[in-house]
Amino acid sequence: MIKQIKNIGSKVTKTHVRIVLVILMLFIATSLISLYLYPIYDTVDVHGESMEPVISEGDLVIVEHVDSIDEVEVGDNIVFDSKGCNDNIILHKVVDETEDGLLTQGVNNDINDQEMKQVKIDGITQEITIESCIDPVNDDMIQSKVVFTESDSEFGNYISSYIDFHTSD
Repeated sequence: MIKQIKNIGSKVTKTHVRIVLVILMLFIATSLISLYLYPIYDTVDVHGESMEPVISEGDLVIVEHVDSIDEVEVGDNIVFDSKGCNDNIILHKVVDETEDGLLTQGVNNDINDQEMKQVKIDGITQEITIESCIDPVNDDMIQSKVVFTESDSEFGNYISSYIDFHTSD
């Protein structure tokens, strides 16, 4: 009789383990699928010098997708669409918040984006202070905020060397 009870107990335990493993595998599979379909993090290619020395051209920059300007604060570096102003995607720092939206600026620039306009004079791009075509950043313009740059830690150097090692022949 005791042997029968042990056998029943081991069958129940194996069944429970199998059920837990199946549930765990389903959870992992759905998590991976949702991350693939709806990525939370992405990388950004940096072009230009407006964010130096904080972020330089070619740095590894990881961003987190955001849906609203309420998800960022003054001091965050964000990626946004300039909407109608040369249709550029810009990575700059939030320097202030107004009723109209966020004011942004490259850390290497003297004035914020909403005050600056680039013009070409005799084929040379110059920055002059006039009314800018870049509006304060609103929910329709914001795309993501920077959560990691290559210079943030030793981890960035490790990731860069890992990527370089695995992509070179």
